[in-house]
Amino acid sequence: MKTICIFILGLIFSNLIFSQEIKVVEIKTDVNEVTVFIEGAQVIRKKNVDLTQGKSILKFVNLSPFIDPKSVQVKVEGEITVLSVNQQQNYLDKIKAQRAAGFGEIA
Repeated sequence: MKTICIFILGLIFSNLIFSQEIKVVEIKTDVNEVTVFIEGAQVIRKKNVDLTQGKSILKFVNLSPFIDPKSVQVKVEGEITVLSVNQQQNYLDKIKAQRAAGFGEIA
């Protein structure tokens, strides 16, 4: 029984030692190009980001809330692998902006 407990503790500690914390990088970009269509527009934003080796989450902030999630594209150069791309709304920022503007205050 002691051998099993020691083995399990060893696995837990080895997992903690070799685990990697995923770094979250917030990126603010400027609009480089815009093409306007009858319905919608294409907005191109470019940003150079220096990353360290390992996994990182790149979080693009201050983008339009009206982005079509199916239209988001990411293009990278160099020896890098994009594992996934997704889109999320940050509803907390909207609430903070409304309160700062005087909307939604509770008396």
